[in-house]
Amino acid sequence: MDIETATRALGTGRTLASQLARTGEFPCTVIRTGRAFRLVTADLHRVLQVPGAPSAA
Repeated sequence: MDIETATRALGTGRTLASQLARTGEFPCTVIRTGRAFRLVTADLHRVLQVPGAPSAA
């Protein structure tokens, strides 16, 4: 998932989300692909406590 979609779900701004991703403080697993950030969707679901989402083991 792209970081813009995740920021809408988390209710934060893109600038803050990018800063958190660069510093390793984003609440989900972030994968950097070139200049873009991608997030693990299942991890975002866990953070948002989506019913049926995989739990952290």
